Amino acid sequence: MSSSVSPARCALPNTPLADAAAGLDACVHCGFCLQACPTYVNLEDENDSPRGRLVLMRRMLDGDIALDDPDVGRHMDRCLGCRACETACPSGVPYGELLEATRATMAPVRATIANPLGVHGLLGNANEWVADCWNDNYDSAPGTQEARLTGADCGLRVMRGQGWTAIAAGTRAAFRLKMTATDRRFTFGFRVVREFDAD
Repeated sequence: MSSSVSPARCALPNTPLADAAAGLDACVHCGFCLQACPTYVNLEDENDSPRGRLVLMRRMLDGDIALDDPDVGRHMDRCLGCRACETACPSGVPYGELLEATRATMAPVRATIANPLGVHGLLGNANEWVADCWNDNYDSAPGTQEARLTGADCGLRVMRGQGWTAIAAGTRAAFRLKMTATDRRFTFGFRVVREFDAD
């Protein structure tokens, strides 16, 4: 999809959001998306509606709002990505594509808190495949950090955390999903671990 944002006006050239920007022009701000959006229905904040988020996206492209603005990040994080607004939209705004492009554009610059080892960004950006077989609870789980390779259903594996398209509430290590080992999605990943000698 080609962008309708001219390079002279675009504050974010060569980003996923700039590449998807033509979709912003389809929005006529009719408001049909509002009642289809669960975050807007619950929070009643225009910035937590598809229409409001599209305005925020445009303002980032125009350079009026910084990518690391915490308020914008909060509104983008609150979106469930359910795309119910797309079925309500008479103009065919590709909201899901725009949301994914926005999150991908924001991800490299959003502030993260370092863990005790000084490492940033271990939660989010990718769902983490782990070797554990799926079990509904932690009964009989090993008391070590070894993978749990027995249990209710080893045809299903554990996915921890959430990818960059998810809301912030899911980006924690305790968040678990059960997935078949053959599932593949662009937000799936794994962690590479390197062990260091104690001395």
